[in-house]
Amino acid sequence: MKVTFVANFMNHHQLPFCWEMQKLTNDNFTFVAFEPLAVEQRDLGYADMNMEPFVIRAYENETEYRKSLEKILNDDIVIFGSCPNNVVAERNATGRPFVIYSERFFKKGTYRRFIPITYKKIYDRLLQYEKSNVSIICSSAYLPYDLQLLGKQFKIYKWGYFPAVKRYDDIEQLLMSKQKRSILWVARLIKLKHPEAIITAAKRLKQEGYDFKLTLIGKGLLENKMRKLVMHYELDNYIVFAGSMSPDQVRKYMENSSIFVFTSDQNEGWGAVMNEAMNSGCAVIASHVVGSAPFLIKHKENGLVYRSGDIDDLYDKVKYLCDHHDECVRMGREAYKTMTEMWCAENATERLYRVFNAKISGEIEPVYYDGPVSVAEVIKPKYNKEEI
Repeated sequence: MKVTFVANFMNHHQLPFCWEMQKLTNDNFTFVAFEPLAVEQRDLGYADMNMEPFVIRAYENETEYRKSLEKILNDDIVIFGSCPNNVVAERNATGRPFVIYSERFFKKGTYRRFIPITYKKIYDRLLQYEKSNVSIICSSAYLPYDLQLLGKQFKIYKWGYFPAVKRYDDIEQLLMSKQKRSILWVARLIKLKHPEAIITAAKRLKQEGYDFKLTLIGKGLLENKMRKLVMHYELDNYIVFAGSMSPDQVRKYMENSSIFVFTSDQNEGWGAVMNEAMNSGCAVIASHVVGSAPFLIKHKENGLVYRSGDIDDLYDKVKYLCDHHDECVRMGREAYKTMTEMWCAENATERLYRVFNAKISGEIEPVYYDGPVSVAEVIKPKYNKEEI
């Protein structure tokens, strides 16, 4: 089987999947990159993964572009991430199967489906292929809901992003070594990430007399404002701004932290940082509208979900884990199992490969009832509060 994955550029969230697909296809796998690595990522120290041996850099010259187009037209399966719409249309014209890899469309509000220019962009990207030989792999649990609002029906599989999974020699030792009441927040300090939410929750922890440490990793436009907020709340002895750092350095912080808080709003399409925190044995508290939350977190089993924007709900869940370190350990253990056994590149890629093989051979597709490549049901972005 020959498989090609088309996207803007290779990144560390996609690379483990690509490695696995390369193995399963006996090196008959190609990644087509239409853009060079973004400057901001290079400045943060990210490696240029477009240099991987299975990558064709279509942006370099006409020869490479034509080589890419040949793969897109002729390979058995083509997966399209972010890329020029014309290459998707050319694949569709062949009648051969292809897959579109997408986050949700209405991150900025479902009302946008009534805006003509927005609808046209979605139509050009996906909707025009409703009757075509296409399947969808979704990197947001809320994509099926968006498509339902548009009155369109596709076969949609659960998917996501798959950063490298670490398998620890002694996960119990890691869990027991984590500092009690150590809270970690990792993101750019920008509006959609809502750093003020965890700082406000920290203020209430201090008021209640809790001894804790909150570390914020990342930089951004809101940094000065957040620093002033910390000073205003007199939290200097409780909160550390650690700045930007490499993915490996972030992992070290995750491995030492017992609680990971993810406060993004609905603009967070997936949020691969949650994969990494769960893999590091953190007890995660996540906003319910984050695209990965409904797929990765089983509430009260391997993490907690709070109502986005509800500081009381967030505080209650942070307080609960501060009061119950044993629950941090238990949820961290279950989170680690989720990442190493279910939501890892090895398992996801093998499942997808089997589905691809069935599509090509005309056989009955394997059916998965949970996890990656299971059917993605419609999930409304609403919240049913469950009291702890």
